[in-house]
Amino acid sequence: MSDSLINIHQFIETGKNFTFENFSTKSQSGYPNAYSEEWLVWTHHVNQVVREVGQSTIANSIARGLGMELLGNDEDDFQAAKNLIVSGLQAAARIFAPDIPASDRVVTIGDNSPEQKETLTKIDGLIEAVQQTNEYPGDPEDKEQTIAELSAARTLFKAAKVRVAAVNAVLKPKLLWLTEKFAGAIIGKLAGDLLSYLAGLHIF
Repeated sequence: MSDSLINIHQFIETGKNFTFENFSTKSQSGYPNAYSEEWLVWTHHVNQVVREVGQSTIANSIARGLGMELLGNDEDDFQAAKNLIVSGLQAAARIFAPDIPASDRVVTIGDNSPEQKETLTKIDGLIEAVQQTNEYPGDPEDKEQTIAELSAARTLFKAAKVRVAAVNAVLKPKLLWLTEKFAGAIIGKLAGDLLSYLAGLHIF
């Protein structure tokens, strides 16, 4: 199965999060005048799904939504296009990707993308905070282990595509533990922020 179909559930959730306010910049009169980077990336991935699905009513529905001119038009046109695309993706998911194992799910964050840079920055900040604290519970080896695990997770995010199962195995338990053990402290805040950010990327 191609990456496009493996990630189709991610594309559906991303599509649902678009609104008339965030899918583009607006002119002084309030009409869309330039698509946002996020909308362009999403529609690029959706076009790949259309090619994978092949000629069908599902592909036609998605393509119709993608083909609608939205710049200079009002919110009704945006909602119509979004509904055509998302409903088409949902239908495609029912047929082509009904039960994708969690271990196979891959999230594309992009090489040198804002999401990748932000993730690496947040991990670096957490690693630095753990290195500098003198109040880490347990033995010094426990602190070194945490730093090693966070560094391993950082390596995973240096790739353009991230396998969800690998990140969940390496990073999520440690972030939950740090959030609990350092509640109210900078380490707990940094760990919680990273958890929330990655959840927003559909990794957790």
